[in-house]
Order: sequence, then C-alpha cells, then structure tokens
Amino acid sequence: MAEVDSIAKDLGYVRGLVETAEPHRSPSAIYLLWAMIVPVGFALADFEPRLTGLYWLIASPVGFVASTWIGIRNSRRQGQVDRREGTRHVLHWLGMMAAILLTVPLVATGAVTDKGMGQVILLLIALAYFLNGVHMERPLLWVGILMAGGYGATFLFSKHVWTMLGLVISAALVASAIVESKRAAATRRASLDAR
Repeated sequence: MAEVDSIAKDLGYVRGLVETAEPHRSPSAIYLLWAMIVPVGFALADFEPRLTGLYWLIASPVGFVASTWIGIRNSRRQGQVDRREGTRHVLHWLGMMAAILLTVPLVATGAVTDKGMGQVILLLIALAYFLNGVHMERPLLWVGILMAGGYGATFLFSKHVWTMLGLVISAALVASAIVESKRAAATRRASLDAR
C-alpha cells in the first residue's frame, strides 16, 4: 500500500509540473545580448555609416551563435530540451539573416540607395521580430511593432534617428528581459510549490 501511495504522490508531482509548465521561452540573457549589440550598430549608421555593414556582418553571426549557445545551455539546465522548438528558432533567425543578405544586390545594382538599404533591412528585422512574437516569443511582438514604428520615423527625421531608434529598441529588449526574468522566477516558484 505504501508503494501505491508513493506512485500516486509521484504522479501528482509530475502532473503539477505539467500543469504549471509554460511553453519554452528564450532566456533573458539573449534579450540582453541583443540590447548591447543593437545600439552600437544603429549608432554607426549615424556616425560612421561606412562601418555599419561590416559591423553587422560580424555582429549578427556572432550574436546568433551566442544566442543559440545561451538558449541550448538554458534548455538543458531546465531539462526542457525540445529539438523541434530549437530548430524553429534557428530557422526563423537564419531565414531573416538570409533575407538581409539577399538585399545586398539591391544596393549593388542601384535599385536601392544606401539610405534605403538601412530602411529595407529594418523593415525585414521588424517583420522577423513581429512574426517571432506571434508564433514563439510574445515579448518580441511588441519589439517588432516598435521597430516598424522606427521604420516610419526614418522617413520623418534625419538627425540621429538611427541612434535614437537603437536606444529605444535596446530599452525595449531590456524591459523584455526583465519581464521574462520575472516570469521565469514565478514559474520556478510555482514548480517548487507543486512539489
């Protein structure tokens, strides 16, 4: 009889974990990483436009690899390894980077100006963040909408618009990191209480 009680208790524990489990979300460290990368790249567009492309050519893949590593490490630590979810994230962001690379011929052929290229890339990134927010990470939906608003601002303002936009996006990513960190802490507390 004690064995049946032990099994029932174990099943109750597992049920509690499943009921309180939320869909996997990226750790706040990823938001903070991009909150550091973004303002530098955006400010370069205002102050050293010739270096902007080179910066993003290096920062984007390095940030992508670092984000992937942080996400994998976090998933393993939490015991929530889901290869399909991870693959979805990787393909989403790789698709965005590929789309950005495919815009390079637009400038090379003169179809788009250098200034227009920045706006096209911002629009692609805004769409990628928005769609990621719709399908996977709700906080990024709002960051995508903010970026789309910034896209509109690039037509209205000319002085330091990219720097300001980079700072605003960075602040939104930091706010998202704080919210995600609090959400993760609440989920852990709920999980411990279920025990």
